[in-house]
Amino acid sequence: SPVHETDGAGRVWVYVEAYGLTAGSRFRTVVRLEPEKGEEGAFEIGFEGEGPADAGEAARGLYRLELGDSPPGAYEATLRVRDGRTGAESLPARFRVVNRRR
Repeated sequence: SPVHETDGAGRVWVYVEAYGLTAGSRFRTVVRLEPEKGEEGAFEIGFEGEGPADAGEAARGLYRLELGDSPPGAYEATLRVRDGRTGAESLPARFRVVNRRR
């Protein structure tokens, strides 16, 4: 997975594609961030979205994570997408985020 690095203000963008969601239902994307060095301070950021009209199409989202109030350093990110109608949840996608806030 690629490394996502923040800009000087602590912002980073994450693009998501989710397949197999119930047609026309809402969905929720949750990103959990945990400091890599085993420090305390894990937190989650969530986003709501509207699923595709056709179940065979992908739901897409481009999300801005605001980490400006978080300590600088590397975080292990875990992303999941949950179908709002069925409650089914995706397998986790894991990637690294580096907060280079100045």
